[in-house]
Amino acid sequence: MLEQAQPLVRLRGGAIVGEGRVEVLKNGEWGTICDDHWSLLASSVVCRELGFGTAKESLSGGRLGQGMGPVHMNEVQCSGFEKSITECLFDKENLGCSHEEDAAVRCNVPEMGFQDRLRLRGGRNPFEGRVEVLVERNGSLVWGTVCSDGWGTMEAMVTCRQLGLGFASNAFQQRGCFNGMPGDDDERLVCDEFISEAENMWILLV
Repeated sequence: MLEQAQPLVRLRGGAIVGEGRVEVLKNGEWGTICDDHWSLLASSVVCRELGFGTAKESLSGGRLGQGMGPVHMNEVQCSGFEKSITECLFDKENLGCSHEEDAAVRCNVPEMGFQDRLRLRGGRNPFEGRVEVLVERNGSLVWGTVCSDGWGTMEAMVTCRQLGLGFASNAFQQRGCFNGMPGDDDERLVCDEFISEAENMWILLV
């Protein structure tokens, strides 16, 4: 077990919510997990710890990107009932893995219905457009736009991931750019539609 009162775990490098390279925080520094003996049981512990369902895939070989910094855990062995990946047994001495062996997970994410309340309209293809949200107004559900004040790449990232489109490659603030109502100060974004043949996942075009 890691000697830390409140261990933290996060996923990085995934294209959508619920997947990514597994990283743990130890002594104030984030590090990765080596994929030696990485299993679906260990992946499920990570997924549940982060509030998702069980794991649907356990990934090895740095398939969701290689991390930086130290490798904190190696040869992880879980029973599947641990509350945290840091409660699982692991080899504390043999940490000589490279980041080419970083472990990752894809979790089963409960359907929250977010995609039914968010859409892109007016784009040249399904991966870009004016952002619209479904809100209740005077007892009825109506679609409306989002003001562009403070709109940036991070907000675009959240929107693209929520729609299951991967990363955002661009975020724009432009008046009436996608045939919205005249004079509307709407934001638009472009989500990446490139598919990696090697990993069959959404990635960001750089």
